[in-house]
Amino acid sequence: MNDDFLYIDEEVDILPKIKARWNVLIVDDEKEVHNVTRLALNDFVLDGGSINFISVYSGAEAIKFLTDFDDRSIAIILLDVVMESNRAGLDVANFVRGELDNHFTRIILRTGQPADIPEKDVVMKYDINDYKAKAELTFSRLFITMVTNLRAYEELSQRKKRELELQESKVAVEKANKAKSTFIARMNHELLTPLNAIIGFSQIQELYLKNHKMEVEQELASDILKAGYHLKMLIEDILDLTQMQNPIKKLHLEPCSLKKLISESISLVKFNAEQKGVRINISQTNLVVNANFDRLKQCLVNLLSNAIKFNKNNGEITIQVQEVELQKVKILVNDTGVGIAIEDQDDIFEKFNRLHYAEKQEIQGSGIGLSLIKQLVLLMGGEVGLSSKFNSGSTFWLCFDKV
Repeated sequence: MNDDFLYIDEEVDILPKIKARWNVLIVDDEKEVHNVTRLALNDFVLDGGSINFISVYSGAEAIKFLTDFDDRSIAIILLDVVMESNRAGLDVANFVRGELDNHFTRIILRTGQPADIPEKDVVMKYDINDYKAKAELTFSRLFITMVTNLRAYEELSQRKKRELELQESKVAVEKANKAKSTFIARMNHELLTPLNAIIGFSQIQELYLKNHKMEVEQELASDILKAGYHLKMLIEDILDLTQMQNPIKKLHLEPCSLKKLISESISLVKFNAEQKGVRINISQTNLVVNANFDRLKQCLVNLLSNAIKFNKNNGEITIQVQEVELQKVKILVNDTGVGIAIEDQDDIFEKFNRLHYAEKQEIQGSGIGLSLIKQLVLLMGGEVGLSSKFNSGSTFWLCFDKV
């Protein structure tokens, strides 16, 4: 088709060959303009979609249609200026931008005769995207105008879609954080409060039975107390893990003496180690690392507890501290336990991951500890890792900046 002006004597209704993607509203009181526009753009395809034309024949009809229709699904309005009045088209443009607050739809004014307001004033006063005389809209120029305006409409639509998705994500995050806070509060109140009471009464009962030399009853009370401590540890791990999910969570870092850290950590697991006959060996050190003392102790106690649980009876645990290159310090916890198979090592730090061996041997645990250790270490700017071989023990290590 050449650039000659297009005229047609009777209305042409040619169905698009492919699925229509773009809604284009033609607003003009001349029926021939509708026919010519449809014919000129009959084969128009952009991004795999064709045009779905909608025709109305006056400004008033356009306003009624846009009021009842999903106006933002209209990509382009080809809008005549002079229809039932010299300002009919401008009234439609003003209605779309003002009343409907629609700044997505591209408005292209087309006029065959000048309106009351000069072209320059129209462009400045009204939020329109193009102003064309019908006589200058050859096929090529109409095609280019449609492409550029459809591209602009799609860009605005995609941008708005991304904004809505971000807003929805923000609302979802806020809702999740609120639910998390509620969960933590309920866990503290509904579980830890009565559990602390159980532990307290069990301690009193154990002491009473011990003083009265009631050995069988004392052993039963001791079992209740151990179960209470274990349950408390699991609940506290869950609470810690939940709180660590906060992306803006910060930990105060300070110089931490590893000598003091190791001593305090061992004192917390010494009883369990003695019960299983596990000996804990330590290397003397005066090194200091940059970390959060309480959280680093929590990590080390967790590693030692695992080393005891998965160790052999009368086994050994060795804690070593090594100064490595680039002003780094490694804390290594080595055990003589069952070890970890190669295929299980990649997922060992994932939440709720439990080894098949632990399940088979009914070793207590929730699969939270190592995941919590990893998150805490990362929050402190450190690294964590392991080396292990099945049936040959494991070595877990933590690495931090030297002070």
